[in-house]
Amino acid sequence: MLSQTLKFIEERFLDYYKNAFKGSWIPNSFENREFGTLLFKEKMMVRHRSFKQSEEFKVFLCELAPSDVYYSSNTMKIHLPAQSI
Repeated sequence: MLSQTLKFIEERFLDYYKNAFKGSWIPNSFENREFGTLLFKEKMMVRHRSFKQSEEFKVFLCELAPSDVYYSSNTMKIHLPAQSI
């Protein structure tokens, strides 16, 4: 993909995460789930992340502006340590 096109798309995703994030799509038991994202440039996944608060999740999304976001269908009772990217 052309770098200008990729940059444009990444900026649109970042705009979405910054402006449209209302928390309405946060799954039940949010703090007991793990999340994964697919990064644009690196074409790799960041997996096994957990968040205690939805605002922490929003900051994470705004820092990475991933192309895809996934969450576990199962819940866990312990929090995973934060991973560095």
